[in-house]
Amino acid sequence: MSAVLNPLKQIIDWFNLRLVRLEPRVRAAVIFLGVMILLYPFVIQIYGPLWGILWSAWLGAFAMYFLFRSGYFSKRVSLMLPGQRKPYPEKIRKIQGGVRFNNWDEVSYLAGGETDGILARDDRVIGLEIDGDAIAYPLSAMALREVANEEFGELPISVTWSPITYAARVFVSLGPDGEAFTLAPTEQMVLNSPLLEAENGSLYLQFTGEAIMGPDAGHQLQRLPCLNTTWGAWRHAWPDTEMLSPEETPDSDVFESYYASTRAGLFPQGSRDKRLPDKDVILAVSDPDSEMPMAAPVKAYSAHMLQQEPLLNTELSGMPVL
Repeated sequence: MSAVLNPLKQIIDWFNLRLVRLEPRVRAAVIFLGVMILLYPFVIQIYGPLWGILWSAWLGAFAMYFLFRSGYFSKRVSLMLPGQRKPYPEKIRKIQGGVRFNNWDEVSYLAGGETDGILARDDRVIGLEIDGDAIAYPLSAMALREVANEEFGELPISVTWSPITYAARVFVSLGPDGEAFTLAPTEQMVLNSPLLEAENGSLYLQFTGEAIMGPDAGHQLQRLPCLNTTWGAWRHAWPDTEMLSPEETPDSDVFESYYASTRAGLFPQGSRDKRLPDKDVILAVSDPDSEMPMAAPVKAYSAHMLQQEPLLNTELSGMPVL
């Protein structure tokens, strides 16, 4: 049986890979006509030529409806993922509910003496330090705004947060021409990672900082180190730290119910690796010199394991890692 099914599956995968590379409207037209052509010789024997065409068209439209509901005709972008030999067209999905914070471009900070009593010690923040200047970004605020654009001296940066993947990223926001720009949240995501939009319409993948669509496509933003930690630990390390003002944001993270559930991602991707639970918080170590971050060598360490064994000696791409 497998001798028959395996070649059939390979043929279906071959056609599907070429179909998803087409524009959504072209893809829909090809499938509609293909279903009609395949069914017409059978339907004509039952209903005759005229009704055969009508029934074939109806069945083609019926198949299109279910494919549309499943997201098959979504716009796609080619990405190279770990373990793949060639880029694969991944769906660009729309986030239900849209952008959750309308004043994302308005950024205000509290000085060190103004932060008392604002957060509890165990509230989580994104900690950023550049040239001795430290700023904390409360996750309760970043869960709504997703992006905070800032300048450290003459260095433009974008602090970003994905509440779905629980990933903080800080980028130097300079385009391919060396000009500074700002990033804005969108209603779109790929592989459960938000897409952020630059002023020129380019879309950057939050998880990697790579422009995957638009004039900047292929441009990789420089990443800066940041820390996902508690407010108490960060303030102990940096007593004079500034804080992103959490005004107009809820007292708790709006994604608390999502974190407490077993659901992994807004859109299921299918668990390809069972070594860790889907929603386990990890520390990922990747090759910083890789030109393709999504396909770079990477190692993942469970946060729970690191709490028990906080110091590990390992290597990545032949380099020692502590």
